[in-house]
Amino acid sequence: FQANATNDTRYRLFREVVNNPFMEVADNQPPANVDARTIRLSDKDYKTYYVSGANEFTWPKSHGIKYATTIMTEEISEDLSSVSKTIAQAIEKDVQPDDVIWIHDYQNMLVAMELRKLGVQNKICNFHHIPVPAPAPIDVAKNDEGHQMMMNLFDGLTHCDVVNFQTGEDASNFLKWVALAHPDLEIDHESIPPFESRTIDINGRSVSVGNFPISTNPEHNRKKSASPIESKTALSIKEKLVAPYILFSTERLDYTKGIEERLHAYIQLMEQRPELCGQVQMMVGAEPSRVDIQAYIDYGQRVKSLIEQINSR
Repeated sequence: FQANATNDTRYRLFREVVNNPFMEVADNQPPANVDARTIRLSDKDYKTYYVSGANEFTWPKSHGIKYATTIMTEEISEDLSSVSKTIAQAIEKDVQPDDVIWIHDYQNMLVAMELRKLGVQNKICNFHHIPVPAPAPIDVAKNDEGHQMMMNLFDGLTHCDVVNFQTGEDASNFLKWVALAHPDLEIDHESIPPFESRTIDINGRSVSVGNFPISTNPEHNRKKSASPIESKTALSIKEKLVAPYILFSTERLDYTKGIEERLHAYIQLMEQRPELCGQVQMMVGAEPSRVDIQAYIDYGQRVKSLIEQINSR
């Protein structure tokens, strides 16, 4: 994400897309001050960079989900780098001297490094939206190609000027990865308090590492929840919520969201407290996600089976 830093700010949003039936691209128009650009990926790049590299390796590895983590291969590693280079080249063509470049999320951890290789010296900021796992002990990690790739990904973020995380633990773990990649440097990896930053000197630049928790806007949510229901879908849901106590959740159908665990907990609650049957109702909204990845297909089937089991009682 790239933004001109003048008062008359115009934003240029770069998003990778592919001719793939599973990749949905929103058809809504961006705001007037956003100039959206697409970077088209081949089917091969989609499968190795986005499916295998980002969502079968980096995502589950970052969340500690071993059963969903693919083995890191040379092909995946090379494609993570080559697609990052393609994205960087697209940005480099448009970048202006006073632009600030914002890079978001785990798919793009190597883009800043590729921009620096192209000679881009603009200020680069990155917000890392997912957890940062702690590095494994040296004796465990030394022969683990996946561990080496994770170190390379986090080291790629050190080419930014600003790197922010959602928790102090994530920021601390990131600094541990950096210390592992640069054993010659003395790096303080103690936890960073909320809304504070720490500066490290690396790659010839000072990098600000921060802990900036994010959330939804509670005031907006309060007003929205108090307003009349207008959506037909919302009204339909309300008609089904008849118990005195409601357990409600909505998210992507993803094995990191705890949907399966909550369903098991609900079953256990009803078995241990049968007097609550009919008094406590659970509604789960789960939007199908990454439906071309086997771990997500399997997870969706398990969730569906649990819901059918609950509803059949």
